Amino acid sequence: HCKAPLVRDTFGQVWPNSEVFTSVRISVPQGHVIAPIYEEYLRILHGEGFVESWSWPHANTLSLQLPFGRVEKATNNSKWCQEHAPELSSADAWWARLRHLVAVMQLKKRQE
Repeated sequence: HCKAPLVRDTFGQVWPNSEVFTSVRISVPQGHVIAPIYEEYLRILHGEGFVESWSWPHANTLSLQLPFGRVEKATNNSKWCQEHAPELSSADAWWARLRHLVAVMQLKKRQE
């Protein structure tokens, strides 16, 4: 049997993972100004396992490593996602689905 490859997360921890990850680069106009808000979203998504890691290679570019299947599965049945990001074929579609996940998680948290 095959051993799952080891993955190092943004905090330096190493753990086994068999998921398929995809790399997404999102254009963020005024990225240097809005980065703190994006960072908050990303921390929430990372905590729930929807974002593996991220970086800002340029002031206006956000680079994400995402577990493809997990994001797709969590958002496929959403009517909002079906209308606004029906296919994960662009960085904007990925970001729309990720923002949707943050909104859903925050709403559930408020209702608890």
